[in-house]
Amino acid sequence: ISIMGNYHGLSLLFFSLLVSSAFSAELCHPDDKKALFRIKKAFNNAYEFASWTPDTDCCDWYLVKCDEKTHRITSLSVTDDNEVAGPIPDAVGDLPYLQDLSLGYLPKLVGPVPQAVARLKYLQFLWITHTNITGPVLYFLGQLTELNYINLSVNKLTGTIPSSLSNLHKFGAIFLERNRLTGSIPDSFGGLKNNKDVYLRLAKNQLSGPIPKSLGAVNFTVIDLSRNQFTGDASFLFGENKGLLDVDLSMNKFSFN
Repeated sequence: ISIMGNYHGLSLLFFSLLVSSAFSAELCHPDDKKALFRIKKAFNNAYEFASWTPDTDCCDWYLVKCDEKTHRITSLSVTDDNEVAGPIPDAVGDLPYLQDLSLGYLPKLVGPVPQAVARLKYLQFLWITHTNITGPVLYFLGQLTELNYINLSVNKLTGTIPSSLSNLHKFGAIFLERNRLTGSIPDSFGGLKNNKDVYLRLAKNQLSGPIPKSLGAVNFTVIDLSRNQFTGDASFLFGENKGLLDVDLSMNKFSFN
């Protein structure tokens, strides 16, 4: 009886150690895991998040990526899903090491881009396209100094283009086409002249006014201003910009030779 009792006790101890080891081996940071569960809940536990379960390591979950060394969440990508509905949750701002936020082809995604995104100081890639988000292109994006790619195209954004975007010294591309933006292109965009391979797409909005001459010094690779209400002379865009590969100024109210 004593031998059997000791054997049973050792078995329980071994099992406890095994379970403890399994939990301690989880690489995902607990704060990131909590934030991801809040995101899942905000999107009504859509099937897209089926792999997000409490007993698994969030670094192994579908839709996210972890840094190989720190194991913090660096990428969140949710695309092509008709079940993901509602506004972008504030919990995305609780993933402090996020570098890539991609939300695309989500027709039931609504509401504005939340202020919480301003907390993502390491964000490099912001891709929110083919959704029904509304509101302005928020000024605080210009405070995210690591940001170099913004794609907010094919949404229902309104208001003007914030001049603060010119503060992005690593800026490489901004796509805002097919929204409902008004006003003019900020003159401060001429401050991007030290950036290389700049892509600017503003087509199919309600933008107006002359093109700031400061843009003549920017190293555009692609510039698409088509289907707006721009006026005046845009010939300076073809001046010293030898890297310009693709330009579309069609369906505006320009007047120049």
